[in-house]
Amino acid sequence: MIAVTQVLQALHRTYPKKKRYLTVTTPYQLLVSTILSAQVRDEMVNAITPAFFDKFPTVTACARARVSTIQEVIKSISYPHMKAKRIKGACQKIVREYGGIVPQTVQELMLLPGVGEKTAHAILQHAFGKVTGIVVDTHVLRVSFRLGWTSSPTNAKKTQHELRDILPKKEWACFTGLCKQHGRALCTRVPTCSNCPVVSWCKRRGVKKSK
Repeated sequence: MIAVTQVLQALHRTYPKKKRYLTVTTPYQLLVSTILSAQVRDEMVNAITPAFFDKFPTVTACARARVSTIQEVIKSISYPHMKAKRIKGACQKIVREYGGIVPQTVQELMLLPGVGEKTAHAILQHAFGKVTGIVVDTHVLRVSFRLGWTSSPTNAKKTQHELRDILPKKEWACFTGLCKQHGRALCTRVPTCSNCPVVSWCKRRGVKKSK
């Protein structure tokens, strides 16, 4: 039997403080930051976004900018040209179809360039306080698979559905943060199982080497 309650209680005790990893204050800023964060550490995104939002303070300002101008501002991160095109395209669509206001449904958000299901759920949760699903990132994939709660360490969509079936809805919003903290502190690529607060309930699936 899956010890969901025990694991969640242990993680909450171990990581009692919620962390915000991206430094943003508006839905527009969160949208841009999440597009930039693909395959990039949050710290690198936070390093360039102040200059970005100084130059493009609004959705409209970004929509009017040249791709080359956006690319120049974000050139220090991976795939700057692709991300510049996606950011401009998303902002143009928001201006054209939503009056410059970031939409508030998963379906509408996923129509924007560069926005997948994970990003859509993250924007709704952190910018609008709407919990529409579980934000499945690499830490959620790794931790939930090792626990034995999910069947794939790489399939985010499948993991999303499997976790929705076993996690209480009141835990959906905080589960990603718990996994992110646990994944960075202990459940890394080579996990520190000897000091893990949930090792008693973990199947350690896929773990070949640990500390």
